[in-house]
Amino acid sequence: LPYYSAMLELSQRELGLLHPQCGELNRVLAGLYKLLGKLEKSASCQQIVILIKEIYSDGSIESSKGTVSS
Repeated sequence: LPYYSAMLELSQRELGLLHPQCGELNRVLAGLYKLLGKLEKSASCQQIVILIKEIYSDGSIESSKGTVSS
């Protein structure tokens, strides 16, 4: 847990809070917190994962929807 927390902090500092790498680290942390029984922290990390996935998938989904409609 400390290793991944430190990795997340460094990644957020260098890449930005919503970078896909930060999403992956949050996914790992969510699993670790779940194993430790810290469900609120796990849910918080999982929400960030979902947000990052939505941000990075919206562009491609919208552009492909626009192409199909045209």
